[in-house]
Amino acid sequence: MLLILGASNLIAFFKTGSTPVSMLNTAKESPLHAKINWITVGSEGREMEAETLEKISRDYQNALKVVELSKRKGNQPEFNDYLTNRARITATASILSTSTTGVNTHLQPIEHYLDLKFYAADGSMVVFEDSRLSVVQVHAPEGSIIVQNYDSSRYHIMMLLEDNFWRIRHMKRSANGEFQNGTGLKNQNDHFIRTRHNTFMLDSLEFFPKGINYYPSDHPWELFWSEFDPELVVRDFITIGDLGLNTIRIFIPYLEFGGAEVSSIQIDKLKKVLDLADQQEIKVIVTLFDFFLDYDLDQWNHADRHLETLLSEFRDHPAIFAWDIKNEPDLDFDSRGKTEVISWLDFILKRARNYDPNHLLSIGWSDKGSFKILWDQVDFSSFHFYQNPTLLAEWLETEQISTREKPVFLGEFGRHTYKSWWYPIGNNQKDQNRYLEDILDIIEAYDLPYAIWTLYDFNQVPDHIAGSYPWRKYPQERYGLIDKNQKHKKAYKTLKTFNKNSVINLRKQ
Repeated sequence: MLLILGASNLIAFFKTGSTPVSMLNTAKESPLHAKINWITVGSEGREMEAETLEKISRDYQNALKVVELSKRKGNQPEFNDYLTNRARITATASILSTSTTGVNTHLQPIEHYLDLKFYAADGSMVVFEDSRLSVVQVHAPEGSIIVQNYDSSRYHIMMLLEDNFWRIRHMKRSANGEFQNGTGLKNQNDHFIRTRHNTFMLDSLEFFPKGINYYPSDHPWELFWSEFDPELVVRDFITIGDLGLNTIRIFIPYLEFGGAEVSSIQIDKLKKVLDLADQQEIKVIVTLFDFFLDYDLDQWNHADRHLETLLSEFRDHPAIFAWDIKNEPDLDFDSRGKTEVISWLDFILKRARNYDPNHLLSIGWSDKGSFKILWDQVDFSSFHFYQNPTLLAEWLETEQISTREKPVFLGEFGRHTYKSWWYPIGNNQKDQNRYLEDILDIIEAYDLPYAIWTLYDFNQVPDHIAGSYPWRKYPQERYGLIDKNQKHKKAYKTLKTFNKNSVINLRKQ
């Protein structure tokens, strides 16, 4: 904690000497994409030009990044290019302390509220205040996160225009800021789905989600968006309604949507899906950050810009059930680090509250054992289950799911129908149907909201989903309720009958 306070209270004066080309290149190659808000542009001195304001914003963020990289590397020569003699003593002591303890403090600005105070008549100097929200992480010698916190501070900044670059000449922390990260008040509008204890509510009535994970038959995963066909989507939504379902779960691939700079074309496609769902009275769980793997602190602003664009655009859309922040992030624990992944999820949940106070938030855990992670941050917990149905019933009883204070959602379950002479351990349609009947009995007994995997068998599954080995890939193609010839499997009728006749319909809307 002392290290966090030290990072947030550091008073430093920056002065540029020769341009550190390598560090500037590093900053430019990895753009920050931090959120910049100029709350006032009127000031003493000359009138501020829009182009100049944009350049000040960019150069200011680059300078902060360069100094932070210098601190992390402990590279005093590059650090010195940005510090006066007075500040150099403090900075050097900080570097020596870090090298002695082996503990590193990483600080990443997330959002700035900038208040312009003065702009020189000759256009060579600006003075402004920066109310800044930053993520502060303390890392152990091997790189793992020891603690994470949020720092909200206000700084007085002076920048000088030299060699066509705006450079920090003076930066002094003056007070704690007024940020409250992740405290957006929930909209109580009944037209958005809300939770009451362990129940979902819509229009003041209980709402029981009966859902399906949706991709078109010929365009699964990223192809859904690159080969987007609204007419096909409409037909599929009618089929989903025929099954008696009222909810779908869809996936937003991070890179396919443009990463930090979300594509307006993709936004239009997502809006079309949501509008079509609304017309069919289907609610949509939108799963974000699909195939996103970069949990490094330096990349958090990229994720934040992606999140801000989507949630700000669709915060008022009536078709959205919830934002599912990430699909199966617990599968990344071993490769990316459990603490690192959870820290990122915590950050994204807090930011999502700011951008969209209307819709629910959840995480789609791959394993039921993860459902308590960030329990206090989500509105409901979602888990996936592909094991023996008996284990599900035992777990629901052990965890007393039906008496918990918020809903628990079965976000994926299913059984494939692939079987071959070389793959005799597979399943046929009878096996799939028997499995579904067993799961539905449990769903009915525990009033467990659900979304089955999936509507269709697929003609192709990308290698990055199931690998290239046929014993993995071929079963993954056959989880649908409708086969590759567009014929309904036995499980289709079973699910349709269940949704029509289940006693859940007598207890829920």
